[in-house]
Amino acid sequence: MSPALPADAVLLLTLIFGTPLLALLLVLSRCSYALARKWGHLPPDRILWVERRWVFWPSLGFLALYLLCFLYGSLIEANWVQVTRTEIKVAQPVLGYDRFRIVHLSDLHLERTGRREFDVVKRVREEQPHLIVLTGDYMNVREGA
Repeated sequence: MSPALPADAVLLLTLIFGTPLLALLLVLSRCSYALARKWGHLPPDRILWVERRWVFWPSLGFLALYLLCFLYGSLIEANWVQVTRTEIKVAQPVLGYDRFRIVHLSDLHLERTGRREFDVVKRVREEQPHLIVLTGDYMNVREGA
């Protein structure tokens, strides 16, 4: 038996997935009512609340923002490889090296071997580390192994 999700996680997931679905439903409803009115299936003088500007434009704007965030997260952020250099001064050489280089890899979230993974390997080779440390979040799916 799996443990139940905490209430705040359920609320957050409901907002993340429910709000765009509601906005999409409102936009599609307005479009379908507009088409029905154009084809003569609805009276032209009665405007439904879904067709009002204060419902349609915020819904459409929210969907556009949600789409932009989704595209950024899946196309840009997912392939982002960042190198950060930190120098720590020590009094004596470490393991006989004046400059002991450590590469720390984290949050790889491997799914398959692609351009991002080859880029990481290339950058690690360029650094010529004495030690490579891997911490946390290795895979998203079993096939990433």
